[in-house]
Amino acid sequence: MPNLTKLKHICFVLLSFLSGAAMAQYENPLPVDPNVKVGKLPNGFTYYVRKNVEPKNRAILYLATKIGSVLEDDNQRGVAHFVEHMGFDGTTHYPKNELINYLQKAGVRFGADINAFTSFDETVYQLPIPTDDPSILSNGIQIIRDWAQEATLDPAEIDKERNVILEEKRLRSGSGERINGKIYPLVLNNSRYGKRMPIGTEDVLTAVKPETIKQFYHDWYRPDLEAIIAVGDFDVDKIVQTIKDKFSDLKNPENEKERTVYHVSLTDGHQFGVITDQEHRGTSAEILLKRQATVMRTEADYINNITLSMFNILIQSRYRELKISGNPEIANTSAGVKLYPGGINVYDAHVGTVPQNLEASLKSIWRESVKAAKFGFTHDEFVKAYRTFYGSKTYAYQHRDKITSATYVNQYLNNFLRGDAIPGEWEDMKLTEYLLPKISLLSVDQFCNQYISSSNRDIIILGAEKDKDELPDMQTVEGWLNDVLKEDIAVPTDADVKNQPLIAKKPSKSKITSQKLIDGIHVTELVLSNGLKVAIKPTHFENSLIRFTSFGIGGTDPYDQGTDRLSAVTSAAIIKAGGLGDFTATQLKQFLENHQVIVSPYIDRYFEGIAGTCTTRNLEIALQMINQYFTNPRKDSLAYNTYLNKLKTAAANRSPDNDSVAKGRNLNEISLNRVYDIYKERFCNAADFTFVFVGDLDVKDIVPLLERYLGSLPSTSHPDNYATVKPAPFIRKSKITYSGIEPKANVTLRFLGNYNYSNENNTQLQALTEVLKIRLVERLRLQERAIYHTDVYYNITTVPNSRFTFTINFVCAPQNVEKLSMDALDEITQIKNTGPDAVNVEKYKAARKRLMETQLNNNTFWLNYLSQQYVNQADATEVLNYAAMADQVTPESIKTWANKYLTTENYERRLVLPETAKK
Repeated sequence: MPNLTKLKHICFVLLSFLSGAAMAQYENPLPVDPNVKVGKLPNGFTYYVRKNVEPKNRAILYLATKIGSVLEDDNQRGVAHFVEHMGFDGTTHYPKNELINYLQKAGVRFGADINAFTSFDETVYQLPIPTDDPSILSNGIQIIRDWAQEATLDPAEIDKERNVILEEKRLRSGSGERINGKIYPLVLNNSRYGKRMPIGTEDVLTAVKPETIKQFYHDWYRPDLEAIIAVGDFDVDKIVQTIKDKFSDLKNPENEKERTVYHVSLTDGHQFGVITDQEHRGTSAEILLKRQATVMRTEADYINNITLSMFNILIQSRYRELKISGNPEIANTSAGVKLYPGGINVYDAHVGTVPQNLEASLKSIWRESVKAAKFGFTHDEFVKAYRTFYGSKTYAYQHRDKITSATYVNQYLNNFLRGDAIPGEWEDMKLTEYLLPKISLLSVDQFCNQYISSSNRDIIILGAEKDKDELPDMQTVEGWLNDVLKEDIAVPTDADVKNQPLIAKKPSKSKITSQKLIDGIHVTELVLSNGLKVAIKPTHFENSLIRFTSFGIGGTDPYDQGTDRLSAVTSAAIIKAGGLGDFTATQLKQFLENHQVIVSPYIDRYFEGIAGTCTTRNLEIALQMINQYFTNPRKDSLAYNTYLNKLKTAAANRSPDNDSVAKGRNLNEISLNRVYDIYKERFCNAADFTFVFVGDLDVKDIVPLLERYLGSLPSTSHPDNYATVKPAPFIRKSKITYSGIEPKANVTLRFLGNYNYSNENNTQLQALTEVLKIRLVERLRLQERAIYHTDVYYNITTVPNSRFTFTINFVCAPQNVEKLSMDALDEITQIKNTGPDAVNVEKYKAARKRLMETQLNNNTFWLNYLSQQYVNQADATEVLNYAAMADQVTPESIKTWANKYLTTENYERRLVLPETAKK
């Protein structure tokens, strides 16, 4: 074996010598997609404009800036993010909160649609807007113009907004934020990036003066660091001219500061860190190997990018195999190369485990990396990765007419911020055809060997504070890794591929007992001879893609009492982890690598079913898998033991307050025999199942397949009935939980009760949710500046009986819990007394109609909507009345609804307060 390694090293050296010369012929710069107009105004302001009709009558406008937290001085830490907030608190054309108010009236939602983010190197403002009203589009560009250099930065508004930013920091605070604060400086080599977390420091946010914020804005918000990205359903030439008219007068400051481009320097050394936190649950280890990243500008860069992609496909496949291999020490693991701040790529091999298994776990993931570096990948692995990569490029090219505006916006964002080329779909496919064959197994192995080496290596051990004494030091871990290097690691071999069909003998076809077309929504409804119902909606929203889901009645509820509960809850996951029919999990994975098919069984509280996606040409494979999940589930002891070990690891690492399956009440109650038997019981009767198929399909083509693979499923003489599911107990309970050391409170206010399910009631509930959300944002955030974000949402269930929950949730300072809770309830009381403000009702209507315009052209919407209607035994054509139903909403109708359902008798409050609040 050492001779093989030596031979491979010689090949790598020779390949490096040859590739250096060979790459010289690929220094041609990559072209710019001719379908996007890219330009730069005399003042340095950049624009990207492209017409795209996915979705129709919509555009996405971005203001992209090369202005991030890395530019902050020590007394400005957090100011870049502060300035981002101020863009919503007053501009020249939209003083104070008029910007949000205007957009809401246009049907654009604050937070859900209009938003912004600040990172290390950039601040980006996002504005999706309708284009069927020219005034809204024009005003959208004006808003981008205002953000670029006309934020008013009113000192009074700055002092108010600092409280919101501090609340955002409070919301983020906790174990994860504290751990990241330790990890980033280490991984980023104590560079400037490691000292400039975008959220900033509390000291600066609390005390920073308006003059300092204004200075930062003056220094950096300038046209040579900014770009507008506009993609949507509009006239490109008109938009370009509008941009020139509105942005040409932007001024760069005199004696402008140099925009330094910062990097993370690599030192070729080793770093090690043991990071613990008193609130962290779990133990994990990461091996991080860092290399300089490249920007994709030339054909040579494109080759490097393909090689990296191929390597990620290969190594991720190896680690997926490791995860399902049955190693008892591994709870979860992954590996791959990712881009980090400061221009570095990081190979990150990660494993989750428990302290007593840390040595074995770390050795397992390191062994897999060493094996890849030492022996490379097999020919069969390479061929499959090659096909996967080429298949993804081909699929994207063939479906280029369905590329969304958001996809293009992100491409142009990367071009402006990083310099990555934007060749376009046609050129991208041509480059793939030309350059992919230049990549060999040996070149991928060379890439792997370069990445997985001993230089620029960080090791991070992450654990709970209580386990600190059990965690190893650097010398111990280095010893573990050296032990692996001394091992006689086996040469990788190709996987055992099962060369047989999923179903040895195709089942006989059944009959369709009824078929009808549901007018208006183009849904064909079938009932097969075994009682199974199918709804089919052909669409052309996604080329060659089909989505499907199903439900049967029962779920885990019949097993809720006694020792079968955990076996029922885990049964679908364990069965899926074991493979399918005669195929082990590994063999099934190998079989599906050339088929774009995902099929997953599930069992939840009241339902069981199978859901997934497939391409049109792989529909028969998907239906075969569905058939086998009903009739031939696999009972696999290896999958059972692996899954049970993961649950036990999760239970050991879980918060004692968590009431999930993995809490570990008694995981030994999970029995493979009962898992299998319960699964079979839930899927033994097809008569109580309804399937929904949505996507690029033809009814006449799918019907014969449904007759064969679904119509042949076993069934009893009649389906289960909703009445066979016992009603859950109705419980209302206010509760206080003490958890965490951060000074923050999580407040949940909830109304719950019996519900009269109807389209009219559902619309009123939806309207109340939206108008209350608008008011709570106005009052708690924009007026009182006491929170960063609030959720208002509802849930309706009709099984086992019709009920609703209406929930308000926010995070705030513990001392503000009572006041803000009362403020939220006061808003509900005002709605119950006088109804909501008429203007907010109109905002709801505008947003509802605008949202539905795009939803009706979305397969996922139709899949969820149709399955929900069948579950609720409701009219599937109700969606056609969405605009009329919205128009029926009035302040008085919402008032009536709120008085009927939001009563003191069905109200509860649940608080999560810090441990210090116990005192």
